[in-house]
Amino acid sequence: MNTLSKFLKGRKGGANAILGVVILLGSMFMIMLLLEIGRLYIIVEKIQNDLDASNAATWAVVDRERLAYKQIQFNSVIESRAIGDNRAKQKFIEFLKRNMDLNASLGPNDPDKYIAGPITIERFEVYLKSDLPLTNSDRIYINKVSVYSKINVSIKLMFSMFGDVYQAKVKRVTNLEDDL
Repeated sequence: MNTLSKFLKGRKGGANAILGVVILLGSMFMIMLLLEIGRLYIIVEKIQNDLDASNAATWAVVDRERLAYKQIQFNSVIESRAIGDNRAKQKFIEFLKRNMDLNASLGPNDPDKYIAGPITIERFEVYLKSDLPLTNSDRIYINKVSVYSKINVSIKLMFSMFGDVYQAKVKRVTNLEDDL
């Protein structure tokens, strides 16, 4: 401490120079933090849109015979609901891979992309009219025929001073029914 005080007293403006450097470094840190947060916000929004489109793709496996009678079901009359829900999940995964450019193991096709590793599907649930209304385990109120999905995505960070990856939990409810 004694050496620093001698330096500051012996040189005019030394304290101002050090204070200027500290302010400059602090400002650079804040700008980097804001850039990182903004980038993460944009990436999570894109992932939510991809998730929404993948949820909506499950419309492709709705049983058309029941739909003619204004019933939304993913299984035909001779199949169990589990078979229909599984068919909807497979369609969801197919479109999730397409929308997010993922390989068969749900990892990124392009290693330079913002996704750091394989994504995991934490939840995929189909809510039909017979299930409604309800509040699911994530405390989301659902009152229409919907598909709910929740995935975990490792996102590469731009600045390594904040870490290597950010673990994002992205969830989306997509209503499939519009008052049939």
